[in-house]
Amino acid sequence: MKKMFCICFMLLLLMSFLSACGKETGQFTLSTYERYLVEFPSDKSVGTIKSPRDAKQKALSVWFEIFGKESILEWPYKISYDPDNKAWLVTGSLPLLYNILGAFGGAANIIFQEDGKVLAVWHDA
Repeated sequence: MKKMFCICFMLLLLMSFLSACGKETGQFTLSTYERYLVEFPSDKSVGTIKSPRDAKQKALSVWFEIFGKESILEWPYKISYDPDNKAWLVTGSLPLLYNILGAFGGAANIIFQEDGKVLAVWHDA
């Protein structure tokens, strides 16, 4: 029974990972996140962000600092860009195990400008 659970769990993880691979960067509009900019401002700066991969890595570094290393479990990460405001939005996902167990929780989020200024950081409940 335990072996079967482990096999099923690994298959679910693999399927989740494969479904996230190859996804392109989405788009978002900064103005729709105005509430978060007001409620969860930040004075951090992470340096220039040049690519979606760079945005993800810098988001993880801020999340680790604020929310702890458990943030790595929030993959796959959704990365979006607002070309008009030159801003990045990186959003974590609820860990797969939470979905399997029916547990409650939320995901980390961050918005920063292309120059690396963090505009807002929050964790959904």
